[in-house]
Amino acid sequence: MEFNATFLVSAFSFILFTLIMNKILYQPVSEIIAKRQAYLDGNAKFAQENIDKASSIKKDKEEQVLCSRNEAKQLIMAEVEKSKIEKSEMEAQKRAEIMDKISSEKEGLYSEKEKVAAELNLQVEDISNSIIAKISGGHS
Repeated sequence: MEFNATFLVSAFSFILFTLIMNKILYQPVSEIIAKRQAYLDGNAKFAQENIDKASSIKKDKEEQVLCSRNEAKQLIMAEVEKSKIEKSEMEAQKRAEIMDKISSEKEGLYSEKEKVAAELNLQVEDISNSIIAKISGGHS
């Protein structure tokens, strides 16, 4: 292998070509690639932040829905309990009214019984007097 001037010129030309290509082509392309990667990284970071925010908002909404459901259940249970109490009070009131009515009717029937008994006693007494009068009037 011989090293002559052509080899040196070729080697020098290759090195010069590599430096020029690096300056003209590779550095701008590397800068564009770096800028594009930075842009993509920024967008990926922004997208991840938005995903995290959306996830956080979704979690908050789910907690609010759960809280609202629990409140609704408590309200429903309170209203059911209130209705039960009102029903019991109404039943007790009706029961008391019925008992008062029964008691009043019993008293009315008892007084009617006493009245009828008194009338019967008077009639029995009148009949007895009449029989006695007939018996004593007929013999004497």
